[in-house]
Amino acid sequence: MYTVKQTFQEKPELLYDDRTHKVFYNCKAYEVADDEDLKGLMEFIQTNKATTDFSRTLEQNVKVAKQNTRWEEEYMYFCDVLEEEKEKVRRVAWKEGLAEGKAEGRAEGLNLGRAEGEHLKAVESAKNMLIMKLGTIEQIAQATGLSIEEVQNLSLEQ
Repeated sequence: MYTVKQTFQEKPELLYDDRTHKVFYNCKAYEVADDEDLKGLMEFIQTNKATTDFSRTLEQNVKVAKQNTRWEEEYMYFCDVLEEEKEKVRRVAWKEGLAEGKAEGRAEGLNLGRAEGEHLKAVESAKNMLIMKLGTIEQIAQATGLSIEEVQNLSLEQ
């Protein structure tokens, strides 16, 4: 038996109580189960053999359920509706993801464009300051925000 408890990834010590209780059973291990009803259930699931009163009752109920075509029709209808809803959710999620991606792309493009524009303006200012001899390379670098190496390379171009 394996019991699932949910936690928050960022804070594993904090349990998330969604009011569900999930337990997984290894039905291959039915022979070591302590409870007879549980042992019978696990053996029935694993081998399809009913060996206890509980599993025999379960077997009878399964036979009745299989003979009820109305249940099968309702189940199939429910599966169809569920698939349609899943598809709607996929389409909405895709559209939202696409819109979010476009918005992120625009924002990133604007940020890159601004940064490039600011850099070009700083280069232009540095060139003008070098032409006008308005300070040392270090002072021009400090005034424009460019690196000393970049201003030195610009001074070589002059």
